Amino acid sequence: MASDSDIQFGRREMMMGVAAAGAAASLAVAASPAAASPRQGATRTSQGESAAVPSGPALEAPSQDVLRYFGPIAAGTTIGDRWVVEQVHGVRAGAIPVLLRTQDGTRYAVEVMRRADGSGAIDGTERVEVFLSNRADGSTPTPEEQGLGAMALAAALRSREADGALPPALHTHAERQADHPHGLFHIPV
Repeated sequence: MASDSDIQFGRREMMMGVAAAGAAASLAVAASPAAASPRQGATRTSQGESAAVPSGPALEAPSQDVLRYFGPIAAGTTIGDRWVVEQVHGVRAGAIPVLLRTQDGTRYAVEVMRRADGSGAIDGTERVEVFLSNRADGSTPTPEEQGLGAMALAAALRSREADGALPPALHTHAERQADHPHGLFHIPV
């Protein structure tokens, strides 16, 4: 039969083992790639898995140049016959982020960049192009209402240019990719 000192020693060993296991588990979690990755806004990808969303450069209020170019195209403006401009931001990383809303209330973002032939933009003017900002690589199909809304924004900007409005200094899509090769420019919607 075991004595009291043998049992006490067994309990101490067990407690030390539990403490060591807990410390090891804490170290494993802290060293894991998930713990080290930025969590500036976790989101779900189109495949459903969780992904960290790098914030990129901050969104700012539009400059006077952006306001002059957009003119009456501002928050609350209906473009086309059914899309609402939620917000126009200042130039960020060579593009103007614009938040739009469809008739059913779906919010989404587009970016206005300087025109370059063959860029793959949804639509554009003589001076700028409108891209859907969905963090995809161009292979993801554009939801029809969002694409039509981007086209409505391009039409409204064509009208502004016909009235003499000039866009601020912007990058082409290729220039932006060259200047920001690792940039994912999430626009909160």
